Amino acid sequence: MSYGDKVWAHLQKYGSITAKGVEDITGTTCPHGVIRDIRKKYGYDCITFEDRKKVKKFIEDGKEIARTIVYREWFLRKMEG
Repeated sequence: MSYGDKVWAHLQKYGSITAKGVEDITGTTCPHGVIRDIRKKYGYDCITFEDRKKVKKFIEDGKEIARTIVYREWFLRKMEG
């Protein structure tokens, strides 16, 4: 079973998938291509939700670093019109 088929099975079962979910299935950190291929293959439109959160980390020498983490979630639906 290909990565796209595994992601498609997950979408059919749960209705959506997160970027972390695609990464866990495919091992790639850039899941946009997998979602694009599924959309083209099955004729779906894509709804993407994106949430950005600031996370503070401390590095070894005690300095604080603020990072922005982006959480994405995809829903595939057939749109009318």
